[in-house]
Amino acid sequence: MTELKTGLRRLLSLGLERQPAADVLKLTLATWFEVIAARRPSIDRLRAGFDVLCADRHSWPAPQHLLAAMPRPHTVHRSKRIASEAARELGMRSLKELAKTLGFAEEKTP
Repeated sequence: MTELKTGLRRLLSLGLERQPAADVLKLTLATWFEVIAARRPSIDRLRAGFDVLCADRHSWPAPQHLLAAMPRPHTVHRSKRIASEAARELGMRSLKELAKTLGFAEEKTP
């Protein structure tokens, strides 16, 4: 995860309080990688999370701070299936009434 390394380097460049010592940086990176990679965030979310940390933190963050700083992933909402024929008919009637109210002509079916 190159983006994780880049983000951690950005944090290191800030000289934050409680920053890990040079002799434990490899272990720190490995721990962050293990925690963050398990959640498989997108590169955009990871970058955005590090942007927040770099702007707001005064002391060295833990991995959960990055997770909290990342924006939520976009969710795709799928329409639900119509439960019954009666529900479908009610929906069609409602659509026809709406079309009539809006002044759309009803199409005739042969």
